[in-house]
Amino acid sequence: MTRIVPVEDANTKLTALLHNAERETLVLTLHSHPAAVVISARRYSALLAQIDALDDHISLHEREALIIGLDRLKD
Repeated sequence: MTRIVPVEDANTKLTALLHNAERETLVLTLHSHPAAVVISARRYSALLAQIDALDDHISLHEREALIIGLDRLKD
């Protein structure tokens, strides 16, 4: 679940918002525009692990020459 919170409100409720960060993603807005995203440290670590796994997967395909560059398709 994503919750949108103006920065002005976040200043007064920061502790409560951080306690809820495990269950929901917070989008902090500044002048009605998204300014920052707050997620729990656990979710952040999990996202970094997923990125690393995807990067490893892509590197494996590149090493196996399963990805053909556009320059090679023209020939």
